[in-house]
Amino acid sequence: MAKRLTKIMVFIVLGLFVLLVALIALYWAADKSVADLERWQLPNSEFIDVQGMQAHVIRSPRCIAYPSKNAIKNEIESDLDSDKTFEQPKTIVLLHGTSASLHTWQGWTRELSDDYCVISMDLPGFGLTGPYTDESTQYDSANYAKFVIDVLDHLEVGRVTLAGNSLGGKIAWRTAALYPERVNNLILVDAVGYPATPKQVPIGFKLAKYPILTPLLSRVLPRDIVKKSILSVYADDSKVDEALVDRYYDLTLRQGNRLALNRR
Repeated sequence: MAKRLTKIMVFIVLGLFVLLVALIALYWAADKSVADLERWQLPNSEFIDVQGMQAHVIRSPRCIAYPSKNAIKNEIESDLDSDKTFEQPKTIVLLHGTSASLHTWQGWTRELSDDYCVISMDLPGFGLTGPYTDESTQYDSANYAKFVIDVLDHLEVGRVTLAGNSLGGKIAWRTAALYPERVNNLILVDAVGYPATPKQVPIGFKLAKYPILTPLLSRVLPRDIVKKSILSVYADDSKVDEALVDRYYDLTLRQGNRLALNRR
Protein backbone atom coordinates (compact mmCIF):
# COMPACT_ATOMS: atom_id res chain seq x y z
CA MET A 1 0.00 0.00 0.00
CA ALA A 2 2.80 2.40 0.93
CA LYS A 3 4.65 1.67 -2.33
CA ARG A 4 1.50 2.35 -4.31
CA LEU A 5 0.96 5.69 -2.59
CA THR A 6 4.62 6.58 -3.21
CA LYS A 7 4.23 5.84 -6.92
CA ILE A 8 1.09 7.95 -7.08
CA MET A 9 2.87 10.86 -5.39
CA VAL A 10 5.82 10.55 -7.77
CA PHE A 11 3.48 10.60 -10.78
CA ILE A 12 1.67 13.65 -9.39
CA VAL A 13 4.94 15.53 -8.82
CA LEU A 14 6.21 14.59 -12.28
CA GLY A 15 2.91 15.60 -13.81
CA LEU A 16 3.02 19.01 -12.09
CA PHE A 17 6.61 19.48 -13.18
CA VAL A 18 5.77 18.68 -16.81
CA LEU A 19 2.78 21.05 -16.61
CA LEU A 20 4.98 23.81 -15.19
CA VAL A 21 7.57 23.35 -17.93
CA ALA A 22 4.82 23.40 -20.57
CA LEU A 23 3.34 26.62 -19.16
CA ILE A 24 6.76 28.29 -19.04
CA ALA A 25 7.40 27.27 -22.64
CA LEU A 26 3.96 28.53 -23.68
CA TYR A 27 4.21 31.93 -21.95
CA TRP A 28 7.94 32.53 -22.26
CA ALA A 29 8.52 36.17 -23.20
CA ALA A 30 12.01 37.54 -23.66
CA ASP A 31 12.94 41.13 -22.84
CA LYS A 32 12.79 43.66 -25.67
CA SER A 33 15.21 46.47 -26.38
CA VAL A 34 14.16 50.07 -26.96
CA ALA A 35 14.95 49.52 -30.64
CA ASP A 36 12.51 46.58 -30.69
CA LEU A 37 9.85 48.85 -29.20
CA GLU A 38 10.34 51.77 -31.59
CA ARG A 39 6.66 51.64 -32.59
CA TRP A 40 5.75 53.05 -29.15
CA GLN A 41 7.88 56.15 -29.53
CA LEU A 42 5.50 58.92 -30.53
CA PRO A 43 6.37 61.21 -33.47
CA ASN A 44 7.18 64.16 -31.19
CA SER A 45 8.54 62.30 -28.15
CA GLU A 46 12.24 62.37 -27.33
CA PHE A 47 14.91 60.79 -25.14
CA ILE A 48 16.87 62.99 -22.74
CA ASP A 49 19.78 62.10 -20.49
CA VAL A 50 18.60 62.06 -16.87
CA GLN A 51 20.49 60.29 -14.06
CA GLY A 52 22.30 58.16 -16.63
CA MET A 53 19.02 56.99 -18.16
CA GLN A 54 17.58 57.87 -21.53
CA ALA A 55 14.28 59.20 -20.20
CA HIS A 56 11.38 59.08 -22.65
CA VAL A 57 9.47 62.38 -22.52
CA ILE A 58 7.08 64.32 -24.67
CA ARG A 59 6.33 68.04 -24.79
CA SER A 60 3.39 69.70 -26.47
CA PRO A 61 4.08 72.24 -29.25
CA ARG A 62 3.41 75.17 -26.91
CA CYS A 63 6.42 74.13 -24.78
CA ILE A 64 8.78 74.19 -27.73
CA ALA A 65 7.38 77.36 -29.28
CA TYR A 66 8.53 79.41 -26.29
CA PRO A 67 12.14 79.95 -25.17
CA SER A 68 13.44 78.23 -22.07
CA LYS A 69 13.82 80.02 -18.75
CA ASN A 70 17.58 80.43 -19.26
CA ALA A 71 17.10 81.60 -22.86
CA ILE A 72 14.67 84.29 -21.66
CA LYS A 73 17.18 85.42 -19.01
CA ASN A 74 19.99 85.59 -21.56
CA GLU A 75 17.83 87.51 -24.05
CA ILE A 76 16.86 90.08 -21.43
CA GLU A 77 20.47 90.53 -20.27
CA SER A 78 21.70 90.98 -23.86
CA ASP A 79 19.02 93.54 -24.74
CA LEU A 80 18.34 95.59 -21.63
CA ASP A 81 16.91 98.52 -23.60
CA SER A 82 14.34 96.39 -25.41
CA ASP A 83 10.63 96.79 -24.73
CA LYS A 84 10.04 93.09 -25.40
CA THR A 85 8.21 91.05 -22.80
CA PHE A 86 9.08 87.41 -22.25
CA GLU A 87 6.83 84.91 -20.57
CA GLN A 88 6.86 81.11 -20.44
CA PRO A 89 3.48 79.40 -20.88
CA LYS A 90 1.91 77.78 -17.85
CA THR A 91 3.19 74.23 -17.63
CA ILE A 92 1.35 71.07 -16.61
CA VAL A 93 3.33 67.89 -15.96
CA LEU A 94 1.45 64.58 -16.17
CA LEU A 95 2.64 61.52 -14.21
CA HIS A 96 1.32 58.04 -15.00
CA GLY A 97 0.59 55.11 -12.69
CA THR A 98 2.12 51.67 -12.17
CA SER A 99 2.92 49.72 -15.36
CA ALA A 100 1.56 52.56 -17.50
CA SER A 101 3.43 55.07 -19.67
CA LEU A 102 3.24 58.61 -21.02
CA HIS A 103 0.70 57.34 -23.58
CA THR A 104 -1.86 57.30 -20.73
CA TRP A 105 -2.17 61.07 -20.99
CA GLN A 106 -2.66 61.50 -24.73
CA GLY A 107 -6.31 62.50 -24.28
CA TRP A 108 -5.47 65.07 -21.60
CA THR A 109 -2.61 66.40 -23.71
CA ARG A 110 -4.91 66.98 -26.70
CA GLU A 111 -7.38 68.90 -24.55
CA LEU A 112 -4.79 71.03 -22.73
CA SER A 113 -2.19 71.72 -25.41
CA ASP A 114 -3.86 74.82 -26.85
CA ASP A 115 -3.52 76.70 -23.58
CA TYR A 116 -0.63 75.05 -21.75
CA CYS A 117 2.81 73.60 -22.17
CA VAL A 118 2.09 69.93 -21.38
CA ILE A 119 4.89 67.54 -20.41
CA SER A 120 4.62 63.83 -19.73
CA MET A 121 7.27 61.18 -19.22
CA ASP A 122 7.86 57.47 -18.76
CA LEU A 123 8.87 57.10 -15.11
CA PRO A 124 11.83 54.85 -14.20
CA GLY A 125 10.93 51.18 -14.42
CA PHE A 126 8.13 51.80 -16.91
CA GLY A 127 7.60 52.54 -20.57
CA LEU A 128 10.63 53.19 -22.75
CA THR A 129 12.66 54.85 -19.99
CA GLY A 130 13.35 51.53 -18.33
CA PRO A 131 14.97 50.87 -14.95
CA TYR A 132 17.42 52.96 -12.95
CA THR A 133 20.96 52.42 -14.23
CA ASP A 134 22.17 52.22 -10.62
CA GLU A 135 20.67 48.95 -9.36
CA SER A 136 20.98 50.11 -5.74
CA THR A 137 18.48 52.94 -6.33
CA GLN A 138 15.17 52.21 -4.65
CA TYR A 139 11.88 52.68 -6.48
CA ASP A 140 10.44 54.92 -3.78
CA SER A 141 8.51 58.15 -4.03
CA ALA A 142 11.46 60.33 -2.95
CA ASN A 143 13.66 59.01 -5.77
CA TYR A 144 10.81 59.34 -8.25
CA ALA A 145 10.30 62.96 -7.12
CA LYS A 146 14.01 63.66 -7.68
CA PHE A 147 13.70 62.16 -11.18
CA VAL A 148 10.77 64.48 -12.00
CA ILE A 149 12.74 67.52 -10.83
CA ASP A 150 15.80 66.42 -12.82
CA VAL A 151 13.65 66.12 -15.96
CA LEU A 152 12.30 69.64 -15.39
CA ASP A 153 15.81 70.96 -14.81
CA HIS A 154 17.00 69.36 -18.04
CA LEU A 155 14.11 70.97 -19.92
CA GLU A 156 14.77 74.28 -18.11
CA VAL A 157 11.26 74.46 -16.71
CA GLY A 158 10.54 76.31 -13.47
CA ARG A 159 7.33 76.09 -11.46
CA VAL A 160 4.63 73.75 -12.74
CA THR A 161 1.26 72.21 -12.06
CA LEU A 162 1.69 68.51 -11.32
CA ALA A 163 -1.04 66.01 -12.22
CA GLY A 164 -0.77 62.34 -11.35
CA ASN A 165 -2.82 59.18 -11.39
CA SER A 166 -2.39 56.31 -8.89
CA LEU A 167 1.38 55.93 -8.33
CA GLY A 168 1.84 59.11 -10.37
CA GLY A 169 -0.45 60.88 -7.91
CA LYS A 170 1.73 59.83 -4.99
CA ILE A 171 4.84 60.99 -6.83
CA ALA A 172 3.11 64.31 -7.57
CA TRP A 173 2.26 65.10 -3.96
CA ARG A 174 5.65 63.86 -2.74
CA THR A 175 7.35 66.14 -5.27
CA ALA A 176 5.25 69.05 -4.00
CA ALA A 177 6.19 68.21 -0.40
CA LEU A 178 9.92 67.82 -1.11
CA TYR A 179 10.26 70.62 -3.68
CA PRO A 180 7.50 73.16 -2.88
CA GLU A 181 9.37 75.90 -4.73
CA ARG A 182 8.78 74.01 -8.01
CA VAL A 183 5.05 73.27 -7.73
CA ASN A 184 2.18 75.74 -8.16
CA ASN A 185 -0.77 73.34 -8.09
CA LEU A 186 -1.63 69.66 -7.71
CA ILE A 187 -4.17 67.57 -9.63
CA LEU A 188 -4.56 64.14 -8.04
CA VAL A 189 -6.52 61.36 -9.74
CA ASP A 190 -7.06 58.32 -7.50
CA ALA A 191 -3.66 59.00 -5.97
CA VAL A 192 -1.79 56.47 -3.85
CA GLY A 193 -1.09 57.59 -0.30
CA TYR A 194 -4.46 58.08 1.31
CA PRO A 195 -5.31 55.02 3.48
CA ALA A 196 -7.78 52.92 1.51
CA THR A 197 -8.56 49.33 0.64
CA PRO A 198 -8.75 48.86 -3.14
CA LYS A 199 -11.74 46.92 -4.46
CA GLN A 200 -9.54 45.19 -7.02
CA VAL A 201 -5.80 44.67 -7.35
CA PRO A 202 -4.44 43.58 -10.75
CA ILE A 203 -3.20 40.00 -10.58
CA GLY A 204 0.20 41.03 -11.91
CA PHE A 205 0.67 43.37 -8.92
CA LYS A 206 -0.33 40.58 -6.52
CA LEU A 207 2.21 38.14 -7.97
CA ALA A 208 4.96 40.77 -7.95
CA LYS A 209 4.77 40.91 -4.13
CA TYR A 210 6.33 37.46 -3.83
CA PRO A 211 10.15 37.60 -4.28
CA ILE A 212 10.28 33.83 -4.76
CA LEU A 213 8.43 34.30 -8.05
CA THR A 214 10.81 36.96 -9.39
CA PRO A 215 12.96 34.58 -11.51
CA LEU A 216 9.79 33.24 -13.12
CA LEU A 217 7.92 36.52 -13.53
CA SER A 218 10.94 38.16 -15.16
CA ARG A 219 10.85 35.56 -17.94
CA VAL A 220 7.21 34.75 -18.60
CA LEU A 221 4.28 37.06 -19.36
CA PRO A 222 0.85 35.67 -20.27
CA ARG A 223 -0.92 38.23 -22.42
CA ASP A 224 -4.27 37.24 -20.86
CA ILE A 225 -3.00 38.29 -17.43
CA VAL A 226 -1.99 41.67 -18.83
CA LYS A 227 -5.46 42.11 -20.34
CA LYS A 228 -7.23 41.09 -17.11
CA SER A 229 -5.05 43.51 -15.13
CA ILE A 230 -5.99 46.38 -17.46
CA LEU A 231 -9.69 45.49 -17.32
CA SER A 232 -9.56 45.51 -13.52
CA VAL A 233 -8.56 49.19 -13.45
CA TYR A 234 -10.66 50.52 -16.35
CA ALA A 235 -14.16 51.70 -15.50
CA ASP A 236 -15.25 51.32 -19.13
CA ASP A 237 -14.28 47.91 -20.55
CA SER A 238 -15.06 49.08 -24.08
CA LYS A 239 -11.93 51.25 -23.97
CA VAL A 240 -9.71 48.20 -23.52
CA ASP A 241 -9.06 47.15 -27.10
CA GLU A 242 -6.35 44.88 -28.50
CA ALA A 243 -4.09 47.81 -29.40
CA LEU A 244 -4.14 48.99 -25.78
CA VAL A 245 -3.31 45.50 -24.52
CA ASP A 246 -0.49 45.26 -27.07
CA ARG A 247 1.00 48.49 -25.76
CA TYR A 248 0.92 47.45 -22.11
CA TYR A 249 2.24 43.99 -22.98
CA ASP A 250 5.10 45.28 -25.13
CA LEU A 251 6.22 48.00 -22.71
CA THR A 252 6.19 45.54 -19.81
CA LEU A 253 8.73 43.54 -21.83
CA ARG A 254 11.06 46.54 -22.12
CA GLN A 255 14.41 45.28 -20.83
CA GLY A 256 14.55 45.62 -17.04
CA ASN A 257 10.94 46.69 -16.45
CA ARG A 258 9.75 43.39 -15.01
CA LEU A 259 12.63 43.18 -12.56
CA ALA A 260 12.02 46.80 -11.57
CA LEU A 261 8.34 46.05 -10.83
CA ASN A 262 9.36 43.19 -8.55
CA ARG A 263 11.76 45.49 -6.70
CA ARG A 264 9.07 48.06 -5.88
